[in-house]
Amino acid sequence: MAKKSDATRLKAEQLRAAQAKQDAKTRNILIAVVSTLVALTVVLSVWVIWNSKGKEGATPAPTEVTAFAVSADGVGKLREGVPTVTEYFDYSCHACADVDGFIGAQINEAVAAGKYNIRFVPVTVVGMSWHYAATNAAALTYAESPENFVKFHNSLLSFFKTQFDSKNVSIIQNDQASLAKVKELAKEAGVPDEVIEKFDAKASTGLLETNRNFWQSNVPEGRENLGTPEFQADNKVIKLSGATVEELYSNFENAFLTK
Repeated sequence: MAKKSDATRLKAEQLRAAQAKQDAKTRNILIAVVSTLVALTVVLSVWVIWNSKGKEGATPAPTEVTAFAVSADGVGKLREGVPTVTEYFDYSCHACADVDGFIGAQINEAVAAGKYNIRFVPVTVVGMSWHYAATNAAALTYAESPENFVKFHNSLLSFFKTQFDSKNVSIIQNDQASLAKVKELAKEAGVPDEVIEKFDAKASTGLLETNRNFWQSNVPEGRENLGTPEFQADNKVIKLSGATVEELYSNFENAFLTK
């Protein structure tokens, strides 16, 4: 009986140790994500934009910022009477993909419930091939198939995360491979073929230049460095912090819902 009791106790200790290790891993991932959000600076952003000029498929920059607005009233609409949060992001930014994986679902649920609106504004910080193809596809989906936009947007970030985490750049750093995969994800998200056929690997460069210029020149309260993802509400930066996913989201929401 004593041997059985000792074996049970040993097993319990092993399970507790394994859980503690997993909890520590999750906590360290969150801390790492939050602490490196601003590691990618405007210097890199400017370098990427400069190197992208003149590439085939580039289009003239629009005169206004292109933002993807989502609210309880639908895609492309902002509900009056509730806060609006703006996220500046890059589809090839690993921190953006990580944060979306951590709290993207909670944000979608809160927006659908009418707690606040969200505006996604793509800007170039990392600027891998994936970012340009994804941005063009997202913009077309937002305009022509809005009911599929949110699912598609999240899938673009989710796929990038799998590739970055596995250190596989065969798709995300290749124009045509990125475009092919973006089209595949769009199909899975329900985007119509006639919209998918319009996707282009490089046509988003003008849009991204306008967005980046606005983001860089309009400095919100609380910005310490220029990096993505950057969340803002009422022209103030929402600081991301937390040792768990639950705490990360709670702190995020309290930053602009608690007066």
